[in-house]
Amino acid sequence: MPRAYQPGPSKKEMEDFDRDMNSKIQKTAFEKDVEEAKINFKSGATSSGCVTRFDLLPRVFLERVAERFKIGSLKYGDFNYRKGFRDKAFIIDRINHIQEHFNAFLAPSCQEQRDDDNLAAVGWGIAFLMELSYSPEGQKILEEIRAERELG
Repeated sequence: MPRAYQPGPSKKEMEDFDRDMNSKIQKTAFEKDVEEAKINFKSGATSSGCVTRFDLLPRVFLERVAERFKIGSLKYGDFNYRKGFRDKAFIIDRINHIQEHFNAFLAPSCQEQRDDDNLAAVGWGIAFLMELSYSPEGQKILEEIRAERELG
């Protein structure tokens, strides 16, 4: 049974979140070196720095993962997953879902698993973890999960 629509964060909350996440991204030494490089174009124009190469991302990957985000948005509301950034049980559940979908991709046990886009589900899960890893709350919980795994 479909769940009732749950509105996601406001536009301002989203902008604040994105601005906060972008300010936390640490550049690697390689990225810093590349940014200092000067690019000369055939036209004679020059540019300092190197932009992120979104053109190298496979379109099929972007489309399939975007479709997975759409399914989640229709089912649970826009950005519902961000509500789980402070919820350790939710994060562990997402990690388990990544593994389940990867296993279903490798060896589907029923028609439903064959019909599901399991790799897109894994891609969605990885995107979730990547975004989570930039939130202070997420970093703390991920460290707790890592520590528990080392003890277990």
